[in-house]
Order: sequence, then C-alpha cells, then structure tokens
Amino acid sequence: MIIDKYQRERIAYFWKQYEQSKKGIIGLIILVIFVLMAVFAPSLTPYDPIRDRELAEWLAYPEWIGVINREMADLPSNIKVSVLEKSLKSEGRVTLSNSSAILTTVENNFLIVKSTGLTFNAVKLELATEFKYTFSPPKSFGIILLGKLVESSDNFAIKASFEIVRPDGEIVKVWDSGFTPGFARRLIVGERIYIKSSQPDLLVYLGLPIYRDSLAKKVFISKGQYQLRATYEFINLEPEKNINFTLTIYEVQFMVFGMRFGLLGTDDMGRDVFTQIIYGSRVSLLIGISASIISVSLSVLIGVIAGYMGGKTDEALTRISDLIMVLPALPLIIVVAAMIGGGLLQIVILLSLLGWAPGARNIRAFVLSIKNKPYIEACKVRGAGTWRIIFKHIMPSVLPIAYAAVALSAPIAIVTEAELAYLGVGGDPYMISWGRMLQYAQRGGAFQYGAWWWIMPPGLCIALLSLAFVLVGHALDEIFNPRLKR
Repeated sequence: MIIDKYQRERIAYFWKQYEQSKKGIIGLIILVIFVLMAVFAPSLTPYDPIRDRELAEWLAYPEWIGVINREMADLPSNIKVSVLEKSLKSEGRVTLSNSSAILTTVENNFLIVKSTGLTFNAVKLELATEFKYTFSPPKSFGIILLGKLVESSDNFAIKASFEIVRPDGEIVKVWDSGFTPGFARRLIVGERIYIKSSQPDLLVYLGLPIYRDSLAKKVFISKGQYQLRATYEFINLEPEKNINFTLTIYEVQFMVFGMRFGLLGTDDMGRDVFTQIIYGSRVSLLIGISASIISVSLSVLIGVIAGYMGGKTDEALTRISDLIMVLPALPLIIVVAAMIGGGLLQIVILLSLLGWAPGARNIRAFVLSIKNKPYIEACKVRGAGTWRIIFKHIMPSVLPIAYAAVALSAPIAIVTEAELAYLGVGGDPYMISWGRMLQYAQRGGAFQYGAWWWIMPPGLCIALLSLAFVLVGHALDEIFNPRLKR
C-alpha cells in the first residue's frame, strides 16, 4: 500500500492533534505496553502459564517481598542441586563398594555403570555432594532420578535410596525404592522418577505426621552445610552365577521449593503468576479488539442503512436495536454459551451481536442530520444510487465516529469476558485469561490465605487496559467531534 503526499499530510495533522491530548498519550502508552506484552510473551517468560506447575512452593510470595518486609527476607528461594553433576566433579564424590565387579565411566556428563562379569553378592554406588542452606526451613523439597537400565540378567535386582546428612551429623533417609512401585521397570523404560517430600503416601511410608512440611522440618533444622547422598545397590540374586547389566544415570537432582519466586509469586499449583499475566493479555486484547471492531461495524452498517433509507426499514431496524438493548446481556451470554459451547470465537460473536445496538442508534441519529445536506442532494440529482451514496459519501463522514466507538466499546468486551471467565463460562481451559486467573484464585483459596499477589495483578490489568481504551477513545472523540473541544 502506497501512501501519497496528501495522506501523509492528513496522518501528520491527525498526530499533531492527538499528541496535544495528555490523556490520549497516556492511554496509548499503556495500550502499547500491553500489546508488546502479548506479542513478545514467549520472550518475556520461559514458562507455560498452564502446564508448567510446581515451579516453586504453592502460593509462594514474589521474590522481592523481602524488600518491603524484612521478616520475609529469610524465606527460601528455589535451590537446585545436581547431585550427579557435582559428584562427577571436585565438588562431590562417587564411591563404589567393589570396583572390581563394577566399572564406572563418564560420557557427556552421564555416569555409565557396567558389570565386569565377575560374580558378587551386592555392590553399592554412592553419589555424594554438599550444599550450604542459609534460609528458614522450607515447606517441601523434591528429588528427580533419571536413568536407563539395559542388558540386565534375570538374576539381577536394583535398589536405590536418598539420604540427607544434617549439620548436626544425623542422617535422614527421605526416600528409597521400596516406596516407588516398579522401580526397576521404570529404569528399564527410562522413566523419570519424581518424589516430593509433601506427598502424603511418602510421609506415611516414612512414619511421619501427614503435614505438608513434616519431612522438610525434620531435615532442615537449621542453617548450615548439608550433605546429599544418592545410593544405588546392585544385587546378585544368585551369587554363584555371573551377572550382566548396564545402567546409565542421566540425572540425580535435589531441589528445595522456594517460598519466594519470580516477579509475582506462584498460584496454588506452583505456576508462575507473572507468566499468566503476560499470556492473559493476549486473550483480553484479542476479545476486546475483535469484539469491538465487529460490533461497531454492525453499528455503522445498520445505523447508516436505517438513517438514510428511513420508512419501514428504519422502523424495523430501530425496533430490533431497541429489543437488543433491553436484553440482559450477561445472563443471555451465559445461557447461549452453555448451549452452543463457549469457545473464544463464540464469545466474540455473542459479544458482537449483543453490543451493536447502542452504537447503531447514535450512527442513525448522525445520518439523519446529514442525509439532507446539499452534497447528498447533489449526488441524488446527478443520478447516484442509494448504495453509492451510502458507501461513497455517508460512510466517510461516519468513520471518525466509528474509530472512537471502537476504542470506547473495547473495555465493555474486556470486562464482560473477565466476568464470564470468572463465572467459569466460555474460553479454552488451556488458554489463560485475566478473568480465569481470578476464577482460579477464588477457587484456590487466594482470598482465604491472603495471596494478594495472585488477586491484585489480573484485576489491575483489566482496569488498566480498559482505562487505556477509554483514554484513547475520548482523545479520538475530541479530535473527530470539535464540539467536545474546550
């Protein structure tokens, strides 16, 4: 599309007028920020707003909470310790109880454990490393084991365990393979094994009270140096026979789930709230802009036809718009969405079909005021048809009003979508929106536990984006409607 000199001058003149409106500039800046958030969401956060769970402790505070509340500065952040990686380096150790029966080699930071063919009863492999803990006790921690077992004999068995040595020297066993059904089979298929200290069945297995932080409090009694030990035990069920196996250990990781995380903390599933805010802007912008454009387009088309043609056409279209205006929009959308399905497309269509009537009445009133202007009468005398007059001469006069109407009607669509999502109506369950965040917050006990970082951001974003459209709409209205200028 080539913009000629006249069009460039009109754009420059429009911008010169627009930049004189302070509220218009403020609204435009806010709107641009949200648009950039939506466009560059994958670059702004590495997480998925729905699928990436347990990134930290449930309902973890924002990372910066310690700045405004010094008592919370001692809360733990996420700590990840790669026991395998540190054991293979000088920061840890790898110990074999019988190095003649089993050999270990390192390839690509993986540990390969292989039998030599000699007979043995049992051999233990221990991976150990240390880390310094400088926070208050966490609520939970986790262990990840990943390996692949191949070429194992029928007389071969394997066990594993994980222990933590506290600063006072006491050894606490936090897991063993007896808790994990089919441990050997999982190694054969290469399945990742994940254990979390707050699992009720693990607490029962270890004989601890079934409280979320029972095991974590038993382990982390104080600040200091902690040792992590991962032990694999290889057992020959028939010692008189040779045994063959190859175990490749890809990962042994220990993590403390932080009670502080990211810019806006986590929700009740450990998902990043900041990520949900970023991706939620996409749904609000998509619905707000698309629904307002469609509804205003219907308003312009119906309003112009009703105002220019008059007669029975005007009467019929006016009565239809009156009917639409008196319908209770929110209850009607809920009922219809429940009947036909409430995807984003259906929500946009419903919002558009129920939102065009007020604008159509305004457009009709404007057309009635210009339909008898001399230039319209001149077109009729020259033989111009009805549709030519409508699209060639009336529409250009109506479009400035439509531009402002788009901006002013977008907040209605945004707030309505948030209301529907909060009520659990419409939208894709795998697509986050600010209204759905508020629904999750209400359902997940955010109000009960005082998780303000989960409640306030989506509400503020809905208000700010709506305000941005209102400010831009009023600025456009002042430009295109000189009577509003002071």
